[in-house]
Amino acid sequence: MAEMESGYPPSEGSEGAGGESSPMHRAMDKGRHQAEKAGGKAREKLLAMAEERKQKLSEQLETFAENIDKTANGGEGGQAEFAHKVSGYVRKAKELLDRHSTEEIVDRAVNEVRDRPGVMIGGALAVGFLVSRLARS
Repeated sequence: MAEMESGYPPSEGSEGAGGESSPMHRAMDKGRHQAEKAGGKAREKLLAMAEERKQKLSEQLETFAENIDKTANGGEGGQAEFAHKVSGYVRKAKELLDRHSTEEIVDRAVNEVRDRPGVMIGGALAVGFLVSRLARS
């Protein structure tokens, strides 16, 4: 009867006679449940892979900071001071990775992108530019 009045099929939560949902609704619910289950498994797998990469990145950041310090020790004045500051920032990034789970980092990144998309895009472009300059040298 609801379909005749509005011209649309009954809403998702509507039930047929006797309080039973239609076969179509049961099939949709089953499909939705299976999709959520598959999505959860995929997310777990991705997070496990990201955790492995996070550990490798943490090790690489420490090596990078050590190399910057070695280079700075041979330098003089402002350049050496700047290099030591950079190695300090690299170590802070490493500590951030070590202190937080991959899921926490991903959630923080998603929230930052939602809150300030322009800043995140600009930051990504700046990091990409710096990495490309370092790769060329």
